[in-house]
Amino acid sequence: MGRGCGPGLAADQESQLAPPRSLTAETARCRGSAPGRFRRILAWSLCVAGLLAYNWWLLVLLKPGLMTSPDELFSNLEVSGQPYAAAMQHADVLAGVLLAGAFLAAGWRGPAARLKDWLAMIGFAVAIIVGGVLLGLIGAAIKRGRG
Repeated sequence: MGRGCGPGLAADQESQLAPPRSLTAETARCRGSAPGRFRRILAWSLCVAGLLAYNWWLLVLLKPGLMTSPDELFSNLEVSGQPYAAAMQHADVLAGVLLAGAFLAAGWRGPAARLKDWLAMIGFAVAIIVGGVLLGLIGAAIKRGRG
């Protein structure tokens, strides 16, 4: 079994005839317990769904006429008044929630350097949520100011 997993003794333990490590703890670490396996599947599922929602702009390829000019930015599609703007704003919020859920389900394990990466990814997910919510709020405020 790879990565140090297995019921045998380590090479240095064999020479000292030390008692073997607990097989139950070893098995749980190597194969993953049922809750650990569920969290891993949940994290991957949320991540894939979040990345699909985050890449909503791919609809431009499937729906001709959404972009009126080659110089237009994808973010222009989210401006209130554009067709499907609300759906695209909701897709941003959904993507952020799903990605945050994936990172929280995966959790943080390991050295402190990995904690910084994990926190950065949580921050990225929160920024996606805030961006989607702010576009909706700004659009609503602009409509109220005009009318």
